[in-house]
Amino acid sequence: MADAEYRSGGIRRLTAAEIDAAKPRAQRYEISDGRSPLRLVVFPTGAKSWAVRYRVSGRQRKLTLGKYPAITLKDARLAASDTVSKAAQGIDLAGQKQRAKIDQAETVRALAARYIENWQKPRNRTWKAAEHSLNQALVRPLGPYLIRDVTRRDLIRVLEGKHRRTMACVQKFFRWTVEQGVLAASPADGIRCAAPINSRDRVLSDQEIRAFFAVLHELGDPWASMFELLILTGQRRGEVAGAVWSEIDLQERAWTLPKERVKNSRSHHVPLSRRAHEIVSTLSSKGKSNFLFPADRGGIGTASGFTRIKRRLDALMLEHLRKSSQLAELPNWTIHDLRRTAATGMAREGVPPHVVEAVLNHSSGRISGVAAIYNRFDYGKEKRAALEMWSAALGRIMDESP
Repeated sequence: MADAEYRSGGIRRLTAAEIDAAKPRAQRYEISDGRSPLRLVVFPTGAKSWAVRYRVSGRQRKLTLGKYPAITLKDARLAASDTVSKAAQGIDLAGQKQRAKIDQAETVRALAARYIENWQKPRNRTWKAAEHSLNQALVRPLGPYLIRDVTRRDLIRVLEGKHRRTMACVQKFFRWTVEQGVLAASPADGIRCAAPINSRDRVLSDQEIRAFFAVLHELGDPWASMFELLILTGQRRGEVAGAVWSEIDLQERAWTLPKERVKNSRSHHVPLSRRAHEIVSTLSSKGKSNFLFPADRGGIGTASGFTRIKRRLDALMLEHLRKSSQLAELPNWTIHDLRRTAATGMAREGVPPHVVEAVLNHSSGRISGVAAIYNRFDYGKEKRAALEMWSAALGRIMDESP
């Protein structure tokens, strides 16, 4: 049976008048209620509260009951008596209160909020996407659960049918809980989700963009330059791969695609950002082909083998991500997703939607009829500014820590 001893105080018991008369000191101090374990705690601010000092299982314990006068002297004595009575039965109310606080801080909901605030926000501009994924996939179904009670079976159940990108987000969160010492091991490791990411929604994250640029040089030319131009300009794969020198004006830093080479049969003016201009200028000094990216043999035709080179790029990016950020997998992405990434990046930099659509040579669908006929302004200056902003944003992303 538990030892219910407590520290003896003075003989006199407290009175309401003595409690009200107790003055604050430079340091917090306690006044005993006679031989009772009850203590009046007086703070330097003048505030007063009740506490019980007792022993349970040989250990000295202290339980804060609440503030005075919200809790009266009579109620405080009853609570102190109940605390000591429970201690005699081996029940430690202070320990229970402490464990409840820890449990409240270690629910899935509380830890997910800490993860977003303390880890995602300082590191990723796209933290809101991670927050949304966690809330939908994990917090909504498992929010009240203590993190230590979440099992692998729970995760398989709630993540069934979810995209691999969502799975990666959840796995990253659980790895963070291990790093914080909350869990000894992650229940999410090794779980696979079969559902592919809808290509229409796929945008490379900042982390993936850093990996993309970190390994591009390993592809060699023409591939490294071609892929960099794809993400810098936001143009279609066939348009970039089939670019010819007659379309390029190095002096004006511009690329004009004839209507025969674009999807909507409208000629398209693409301003070259400083970085894009550097790439094209370097290519101009290599060989005599009419194409910026000639085939390997004879200098005639365009580069081929996208499937093979994309597979190699994926492997290089995944290797880099595993080393730099311990990501277990790289969600599927297509070359066309570089175009979507550029569009999303420009929008994130504050470029108006109609300018983004002009860069992409899109028809918005919001303007029709006679208005559409007269809305053929090229937005040349706006497009140049947008592409320079996007190029600068890519530079900042590459400079950020993983």
